[in-house]
Amino acid sequence: MAYADSPENAIAVIKQRTALMNRCLSQHKLMESLQHTSIMLTELRNPNLSPKKYYELYVIIFDSLTNLSTYLIENHPQNHHLADLYELVQYTGNVVPRLYLMITVGTSYLTFNEAPKKEILKDMIEMCRGVQNPIRGLFLRYYLSQRTKELLPEDDPSFNSQFIMNNFIEMNKLWVRLQHQGPLRERETRTRERKELQILVGSQLVRLSQIIDDNFQMYKQDILPTILEQVIQCRDLVSQEYLLDVICQVFADEFHLKTLDTLLQTTLHLNPDVSINKIVLTLVDRLNDYVTRQLEDDPNATSTNAYLDMDVFGTFWDYLTVLNHERPDLSLQQFIPLVESVIVLSLKWYPNNFDNLNKLFELVLQKTKDYGQKNISLESEHLFLVLLSFQNSKLQLTSSTTAPPNSPVTSKKHFIFQLISQCQAYKNILALQSISLTKKSCQ
Repeated sequence: MAYADSPENAIAVIKQRTALMNRCLSQHKLMESLQHTSIMLTELRNPNLSPKKYYELYVIIFDSLTNLSTYLIENHPQNHHLADLYELVQYTGNVVPRLYLMITVGTSYLTFNEAPKKEILKDMIEMCRGVQNPIRGLFLRYYLSQRTKELLPEDDPSFNSQFIMNNFIEMNKLWVRLQHQGPLRERETRTRERKELQILVGSQLVRLSQIIDDNFQMYKQDILPTILEQVIQCRDLVSQEYLLDVICQVFADEFHLKTLDTLLQTTLHLNPDVSINKIVLTLVDRLNDYVTRQLEDDPNATSTNAYLDMDVFGTFWDYLTVLNHERPDLSLQQFIPLVESVIVLSLKWYPNNFDNLNKLFELVLQKTKDYGQKNISLESEHLFLVLLSFQNSKLQLTSSTTAPPNSPVTSKKHFIFQLISQCQAYKNILALQSISLTKKSCQ
């Protein structure tokens, strides 16, 4: 069976075959409706479709297959038995239509208690290996994920998490493989296409976070190590940046606090071109949001140590120290935003601890001396201005010299005065800057 020569014609074929399928279903001509469905699914074999066009076809076909699934469920077992039908559709000629039909029939069967759920789920995910084309394989596995979302065994979270994890691993491999297809001159195009598809892979991590809920032991022992192993092994820039961002976003803040060292150590093993500071900033934002919520729940609390007995700053400090030692190639443009992120964290978790700030500024001072002051570019000077003036610190500072009594807002001039008084390293960095930059920092 051939596919249409353009996306527009493909949509026309899908709509036509959907109408014929629905007509046959209304007349209880199941075999004929499956033939029309198979022809419709052939359009997903087209190798010339961009991810965007492929998704357009997928959405239309998904709705059509939903109608077929509804019919199959409503007419089991009086007009057909889904176990027999599951075997029957496996004789479909082409692998893509065959697997979409298998998943449609299989998931319809899973809605009944009589179905051997685990056996069918294992069979479907194993059969998906038959499609190794990156785009086709990604959408096929995404279809499997969507169809099985509410049908996984309720009493076996370990099986469910492993099922989703296996799907995620294979989807990530397909996604990374897409980068290495075609001529080198199309590399940027492939990168753009991959970013259009990244949500398919990320959706599996969202599902995992929903499955494990508050089961920290499962997350720590099984989920996180497996995910991070995949992230490190793929050595792919786009995949590593995106997946670590998703990990920071979808799993619970408490999980991040208790696995903070593991997450930070992972960034030491990434592709050298990965933007580490973006990952760290995302993690810091999550942890700071956690503190904000805790303080809202307990306004009288004076220390975040009341909520968690761990040295959060110490973990980040050890990480920065190791990073500076193992990655001396990091430029000031890469290193300063990292330190700035930890400053933001320290000001949130330990607002009155100027010793922490002094240690961080001392590290920046040492990095500046190692880098060579004469080699500091205009861009780096701007980064120093942002760092020293706390423009990105998200502090509740005001330019006014006074603040209302009992207000959380702090006078910026008062804060800078305390900083200069208590942080020798801050003063030393200021001394290295030009006069105009120093004035701007203190304003």
